[in-house]
Amino acid sequence: MPRAILFPKPPGSKAVRFALDSAEARFLPPADLAALRKGAAGAPVHVFGKRAKDKQKWKDVAPGDIVLFVGGGGVHEVATVLHTAINRGIAMSYWPTESLQEPWDHLIFVARLRPSDFPYERLNTLAGYARSYVPQGWRVMSKEHSEAVLRGLGLS
Repeated sequence: MPRAILFPKPPGSKAVRFALDSAEARFLPPADLAALRKGAAGAPVHVFGKRAKDKQKWKDVAPGDIVLFVGGGGVHEVATVLHTAINRGIAMSYWPTESLQEPWDHLIFVARLRPSDFPYERLNTLAGYARSYVPQGWRVMSKEHSEAVLRGLGLS
């Protein structure tokens, strides 16, 4: 069973599209690029990065997991995880940082990004959270919470 990942992203903000034939793709080892091509099966690929301080949570993300992009009162987009990688070249291409800042190099590649409309109240009820809970930061939900949320939202 895939895990659900809550990821804050303001409604209307654009996910970074990652073209498999882009200049940035040259930073990926051939095996990573092959995994993305196979997983995407022609669908557009998007990428977002996390910093090393989030490495423990990032390590829990696996292909097939479902990302629930939250903000503006609920889940407004969902996507499926294709692949994860640590890659400074891609990170610096998309999200340049000052020399002393950590790069956003812990990458999560997703496909099948689609709109959604699930209010927090529904998400919270399914997950067993307080009705007024608003996700702060990103989190990989427990297996039990993931199963309840993904089934309840019709995403499993």
